[in-house]
Amino acid sequence: MPKGRPPLRPGWAARIVPLIPSQTDNRWVSVNELMDATGLGYMQIMAAIAYLRENYPEFPLISSKAGYRFSVDAREIRRFARWRLSTSLSVLRRSYRGAIAPYLRAVPDNALGPLVQRQYERLLEDLGDLLTTT
Repeated sequence: MPKGRPPLRPGWAARIVPLIPSQTDNRWVSVNELMDATGLGYMQIMAAIAYLRENYPEFPLISSKAGYRFSVDAREIRRFARWRLSTSLSVLRRSYRGAIAPYLRAVPDNALGPLVQRQYERLLEDLGDLLTTT
């Protein structure tokens, strides 16, 4: 469960939803604007954004360097989703190579190590294949 008092996340999300523009508004809202308008802190805004994305995927909340907005443009949503997948793959790969694999090698008599290694490497391979074919 993420930090940030999870029971409060729906309330934080409710405070930012009316402030997030749609694609038809042709603008983005920044984290700083959301913080100023709501009085929420940075991590509360991030938790609210995560809550919205996790619980309301039917309302695509996309982001860019310019900020956040809802979109109904299929190409824009796909481009954003692909970028998120690519970023997630990088995080997973770095986590595996930098922490998980060394840990698996260091644990003595680790019966599950080879299984975890095989499954994690397969996940990385499959996600990489997904990115190259879509």
